Amino acid sequence: MAVERSPSSRAPGGALLVAADNEEAKKYEESRLAQMGYKQVLHRGFRWFTNVAVTVSSMSVLLSITGSFATGLAYGGPVVCLWGWFLVSFFSLCVALGMAELASAYPTSGGMYYWAFQLLPPSVGPLVCWVTDATIPPRPHGNDCTPGPALFLPCAPVPRHTPGWLNLLGQFASLASTHYFMAYIISTIALLATGTATPPADEQVDENGDLLDYADMPAGPGWVPKSGKVFFGIYTACLFTTAVINSLRFEHVGFITEIGAWWTIIGVTIVIIAIPCITVEHATTEWVFRKFEGELASSWGIPNAFYTFILGLLLPAYSFTGYDGPAHMSEESTNASMAAPWGILLGVVFMIFVGWAWVLSLLFCVTDYLQVLGEGDVPSEAGGDAVAQIFWNAFKQRTGSGTGGIIMLMIPLGGIYFCAHSTLTYVSRILFAYSRDKAVPLAWLWIKYNKTVKGPLIAVWGTAFAAWLLGLPMLGSEQAFTAIISLSTIALNIAYVVPTTLRIMPWGAARFKPGPFHLGWWAYPIGVLATGWVIFIVVVFSLPTEYPTNSQNLNYAGVTLLATFALSLIWYYFPFYGAYKWFKGPVSTMGDFSDDDAPGSNSNGSVAEGDLAKPDPAAADAATVRV
Repeated sequence: MAVERSPSSRAPGGALLVAADNEEAKKYEESRLAQMGYKQVLHRGFRWFTNVAVTVSSMSVLLSITGSFATGLAYGGPVVCLWGWFLVSFFSLCVALGMAELASAYPTSGGMYYWAFQLLPPSVGPLVCWVTDATIPPRPHGNDCTPGPALFLPCAPVPRHTPGWLNLLGQFASLASTHYFMAYIISTIALLATGTATPPADEQVDENGDLLDYADMPAGPGWVPKSGKVFFGIYTACLFTTAVINSLRFEHVGFITEIGAWWTIIGVTIVIIAIPCITVEHATTEWVFRKFEGELASSWGIPNAFYTFILGLLLPAYSFTGYDGPAHMSEESTNASMAAPWGILLGVVFMIFVGWAWVLSLLFCVTDYLQVLGEGDVPSEAGGDAVAQIFWNAFKQRTGSGTGGIIMLMIPLGGIYFCAHSTLTYVSRILFAYSRDKAVPLAWLWIKYNKTVKGPLIAVWGTAFAAWLLGLPMLGSEQAFTAIISLSTIALNIAYVVPTTLRIMPWGAARFKPGPFHLGWWAYPIGVLATGWVIFIVVVFSLPTEYPTNSQNLNYAGVTLLATFALSLIWYYFPFYGAYKWFKGPVSTMGDFSDDDAPGSNSNGSVAEGDLAKPDPAAADAATVRV
């Protein structure tokens, strides 16, 4: 994007923060990267819209609401879904504003990891950067991840980052949960296309042999994965497909990312307008705007209205993750100092208004509240998937057949794929950035740059492989898989807000150097609100969603978070071999690469292995980057 010269767009030292053309912008961003201690390695060519597209696709209104609508509907109903959305939106925008300011000040792929290091005293910076970063969503009603539960909440999006291992594991888990939900939607489509989840025809009678009221439903059961192995096979196929397409050339990956944003924008517009128009029977305005539904939560042991309300906030809270993507694409963006912050903010604003409009549209199509949730006397053809059931009911009412609803589900499925595509793209850049600082095993491998595709190809496949490994527990225990992915949402939110919190602390404020996008004195109230909000939702994400609790319905989010902290601390302080011996935070790479080759590559198109040998403590300390 061409950017204008402006007297106000100068760094403290007088350097231009924006430039009049792309080439000048690239040179300026490369010089800024060099000031942060890094040689330009990745190909810099993403335009401003690509940054917005990354956020729109990775936040994915089509994924987040499709997966978590049932949560808000069950815990509080329309009042929570509609008005709770704006409550969460306000605080999420505060978090995004803090992140945008830091993305402009420090435009590097390391993102929150690097920001936190720059804002911390040197004595604690490496430890905080090593530990802080990760997160995955808890389940709303139990923790069963089997396809077709009554109240399915995806182990999804996701979602995205903060400093250190917590962030990296959270990103991997976010990618895993996105592909899990992709496999789930494919299974739901197969279920509806082959017979639905209703009882067989000979069971659609009462004890007297008379036909039940719903006996005109299609005779089930349709096809669903009968074992974890089958579902894991679908999951693996989805992940492999995403990795293959992410292995295309830089230009093609960027083009597909932008196509994903347009798919999301056009697709969500279609469903917002079409589904209410196709639906014959609509909910009343009174129910949509004023009804609080607490009976279902009461039946699960939660009679308190306030407790029910805050659990219902999980619907919008899950939706507002994944907007850190542009920060991690900074080293590939033409004008990163402005494109990254605006990519973050425009994606969040899009989610606020378009997400609310879709929630409103879906609520007007709910005429049988319990049936949509799979909790009523009338069976749910979609096995309890609320959005799929609404689509099915709309076409069934209008045409007598739910086939159109199956076709319409292809729109969310496409949105989920593009979310997975964008997520894999930027999470692989996080792995690349961590490898550059020798913060992960096999760093010499993940740092390799492929000149043909103009990107970190091996890091793409390493990231996909990590997500595949996280899916292995579903072969034996759904609870184990849920425990792993329930780390994602909490960890990512912590990762999002830690640098913002540090930025308003006295030591952080003294070290902070603003970029062209900065909040001025507004950074302090915004930072306080963002920090308080994340503390609140970390508690909410860890609360039980059903009583009495047992091994099947226990919310493992808090447990997995504490376990991740403990393991990372053990690794850091492990005698003789711990990270405290060699990890000193971001490491300068200015002398690592030859100017005779393409950026960051040897003659074979990859970074030389010797450049990433593990440094001794003294060398690492000397190379530590501080701006």
